[in-house]
Amino acid sequence: MMTLDWLRVENGQCKWGQELDAYTTPLDVGLDHLIDWKKDFIGHSALAAQKKRGVNKQMVKLTLLDPSNSVMAWGAEPIVRNGSVAGLTTSAFIDAQSKQVVCLGLISCPLNDETVSDDLLAVQVAGNMYSTVIC
Repeated sequence: MMTLDWLRVENGQCKWGQELDAYTTPLDVGLDHLIDWKKDFIGHSALAAQKKRGVNKQMVKLTLLDPSNSVMAWGAEPIVRNGSVAGLTTSAFIDAQSKQVVCLGLISCPLNDETVSDDLLAVQVAGNMYSTVIC
């Protein structure tokens, strides 16, 4: 089961109970392409309203930059954006090739193409801050 979770994180795929829950919509995690907007379903009007106003959180895939390769994140570590907590990691595993920690997480303030390069994201693990690269 750990192998499937590792592959899931590597691919940036969501899992119920980790990235998805009753408070996270498909729009929040980038799964809007899987919604059939032509069909009527429970929650259609709520999702349509969210699509119109925009999402208030976004899933990100991050690689922790740890030169010693000694840190391990497990999920629920704070993601810090420009000095303040913006979200939490939801899943994390060590990449087999780079030996770096790869995390999925939800941040409350969506990133867009104009601000990605300006944002400084870091993950706090066991009280230590680690810089990240957005994958």
